[in-house]
Amino acid sequence: MSSPPFGAVREVEEETGVIAKAERLLSVTALPLVEHDNGDRTRYLDVTFRCRFVSGEARVNDDESVDVGWFALDELPAIPERHRACVNEAFAPDGRTRFAPS
Repeated sequence: MSSPPFGAVREVEEETGVIAKAERLLSVTALPLVEHDNGDRTRYLDVTFRCRFVSGEARVNDDESVDVGWFALDELPAIPERHRACVNEAFAPDGRTRFAPS
């Protein structure tokens, strides 16, 4: 069984070919209840880490991604607001972890 930061680093490598190192926990957020097509209802926990690039060439490395790239903070593409909040938290000077309800 893998711990959350090791799982995050593994996912980065599997999906992008990039080797990363988890530096700190940014946030833990309970996401809204999801009802799946089969009627199952699930609530997910979104655990976000700030990671640092170690090595590798960023590329689409599996069938879960359609594009991979590096962006300056002021040139980010359109992303969901909760993802933009994570980027902002990664560069916040206070370095505190945020625990947020759904």
